[in-house]
Amino acid sequence: MAQRVLMLAWEYPPRVIGGLSRVVWALSRELAEADCDVHVVTADHPGTAEHELDGKVHVHRVKTQTDSTPDFLTWINRLNVGMLQYAIQLHMEKPFDVVHAHDWMVTDAAWVLKSGLGIPVVSTIHATEQGRMGGLHTDLQRYVNQMEWRLTFESWRIIVNSRHMREELKGLFNVPEDKIDIIPNGTDPEHFDFPFDPRPLRNSFAYEHQKIVLYVGRLVNEKGVQVLLDSVPMVLQHFPGTQFLIVGTGYFMDDLKQKAAALNIHHN
Repeated sequence: MAQRVLMLAWEYPPRVIGGLSRVVWALSRELAEADCDVHVVTADHPGTAEHELDGKVHVHRVKTQTDSTPDFLTWINRLNVGMLQYAIQLHMEKPFDVVHAHDWMVTDAAWVLKSGLGIPVVSTIHATEQGRMGGLHTDLQRYVNQMEWRLTFESWRIIVNSRHMREELKGLFNVPEDKIDIIPNGTDPEHFDFPFDPRPLRNSFAYEHQKIVLYVGRLVNEKGVQVLLDSVPMVLQHFPGTQFLIVGTGYFMDDLKQKAAALNIHHN
């Protein structure tokens, strides 16, 4: 009998805030292709239907809790109320076998579904507040940290994408190692299988004999671009003339520009 899976995620395409959205999208489609009955309950997005079939994946967007709120945390709380409205109705129509919760933003909904309806909860921790911010400096960050702990505590199993994240959860929340499964992220190479001559684009940044190091992603602390910049002087010692291309946007951009200037590598 096909497993009935409930995905809880605060973002799902076309709502894309970070990598979480794409992971949930890809995982849901693969589970559906493996004959799971997958239902994603997620936040509303302008121009989307309340319910739609994305391939074989049922997507339910919360449109009952869309009033304006004074801050992000209040919005998250309202979103969880809406998620519960949808999830309970779907569970009453046909029970779910498992809830898969993605990050702290859906902790309350997952917790109620587990404690109130007895549905097992699996979670994926994509990142932690301490890892993102380099510590806990505000009451909001401490609250998020507490919600992350709650989700790891209530989960039957926890998925992370690297050994580093496994060690981070063990250190921050005392999660037993045998409760954590590592499933690395990946890409579908078929998305990049198209005819393309890279030479004109490459030649606009470097000569043929020069090497290029390319980063594409958000310019935020947790992505570690600052570590890449720290390595540039050493790389240039071994491979003179190497060009570094940093592509992206984010709050860390000005800091990274200042760091590149301080290291005297801003021309590379």
